[in-house]
Amino acid sequence: MRQAVFVFALGALLTNLAGCIYRQHLQAASVLARITADGGAPSPDWFLGPVRERDLLLELSGQQVAARLYLPAAADEAPEGGLLLLHGVHPQGIHEPRFVAFGRALAAAGIAVLTPSLPELATYRIEVGTIGRIASLARWHAAFLGRRRVGAIGISFAGGLALMAAAREGRRTAIGYVVAVGAHHDLARLGRYYAGADVFGPEGQRCPGQPHPYGIRILAHAHAEHFFEPQDVPAARRALRLFLDGDSDAAHHLAAAMGAEGRARMEDLLHRYRYRRLEQPLLAAIGNSRAQLAEASPKGQLAGLSVPVYLVHGLDDPVIPSIETRWLAQELAGRVPLKTLITPMLRHTEHAVQATEQDRVQLVHLMAQILQRAQQTP
Repeated sequence: MRQAVFVFALGALLTNLAGCIYRQHLQAASVLARITADGGAPSPDWFLGPVRERDLLLELSGQQVAARLYLPAAADEAPEGGLLLLHGVHPQGIHEPRFVAFGRALAAAGIAVLTPSLPELATYRIEVGTIGRIASLARWHAAFLGRRRVGAIGISFAGGLALMAAAREGRRTAIGYVVAVGAHHDLARLGRYYAGADVFGPEGQRCPGQPHPYGIRILAHAHAEHFFEPQDVPAARRALRLFLDGDSDAAHHLAAAMGAEGRARMEDLLHRYRYRRLEQPLLAAIGNSRAQLAEASPKGQLAGLSVPVYLVHGLDDPVIPSIETRWLAQELAGRVPLKTLITPMLRHTEHAVQATEQDRVQLVHLMAQILQRAQQTP
């Protein structure tokens, strides 16, 4: 209910300030209210319409990609733009409830939204191969809509990979703009953060708070060969994936069958606090994986980027700290049209409770700009 009251207050504020109601701002406020509303709380539907959904199986470069398409459902309404909405590292992928709500809300604002499954991210892997797949998906979606380009919204690690996909193809890209929400810039620096090392933003900003153990577990899963003895690597990956999927008992049972050193290391990784004992092994694994980490990092690989970029990050994000977006903003400043918002409204990708009305207005304003960009991209 609090979100609905805020949105109505925002409508009055916009009317008082400008003497008229701005369509995109009211749409943006309604979209955000839908995806942040408390369970069962009503949300306003200013300029939002019905939505229809289709599950697809796309053929891209000889590979099949499962996807879901969200379309405005009004009979007389053609989509006002196209968006590629990319999920982050999550086992539910395109079926994660908050992600589904986001896709539906954007489609209700008049945009054709394609949400493709990215199997690497759904299985806790951040790989360079995903970059080319994102570029291909953008071309498919643009062709499907009869447009030259569509936008891309990347959540978490998909945000950094979407930036790289747009940069690789330069002016030939089918990605018309990128919205990176909670994105990474340098995986090696992020790994050092997980290991407890001091890392800083471009102006010496410190990371607020402590790293979430989720991050170190993802890194250990992705680079298990540098973290465990060869004979324990398969079991280590399976145990970590089970744990990340929420099956703690099965993960501990599998860890019990590993060698003594691997078992002790795994038990530390899965413990609520003992993962901090693994800082030195993690730093060593980062050093051994430096080339792989660099390949999947936007750092130094965005020279070809020529489209507008929107960077959004939670101020106190404990999974990917907001200094990563500060580094992205520094690398892109003056080279592409750029909007950056680091806000207490978000944690990692989820809504945060503590925020001021000014924080909410800033986020609504940025969402309105993104909706307008979607409608203006040919």
